[in-house]
Amino acid sequence: MAGPRPRPRPRRRLTRGPPLDSKKSLDSLLRGLLPRRISHNNRDRSEIYGLYGVRICARTKEGIELQRLGQPTSLKLTGFSRCAFDRAEAKLVQWAEEDGAEACWRTEGDWTAREKAVGR
Repeated sequence: MAGPRPRPRPRRRLTRGPPLDSKKSLDSLLRGLLPRRISHNNRDRSEIYGLYGVRICARTKEGIELQRLGQPTSLKLTGFSRCAFDRAEAKLVQWAEEDGAEACWRTEGDWTAREKAVGR
């Protein structure tokens, strides 16, 4: 006679932090991708956070599309409403302005001087 059947192990969640469908995860995702320059104590010491040269190149009802300046590849972010993307971006802009940062992704057409210096 066979022994007792092994019990299946409960599935564990491999990611930490908010679930991927939460508004917090969208805020965090945009904060990690969209570049912004933050000055520390003086103008000579500033850093770029996010991906250098990334800009929002398209906005659709399904989401947004990101592209790095000078590159043919783009990344489409979907899964949230257009309104949710707009709110998350507005929150990031507000946070940047309150912190004295520059929202580099809103610069149209070219790299900012600081992005050119450190990321190109």
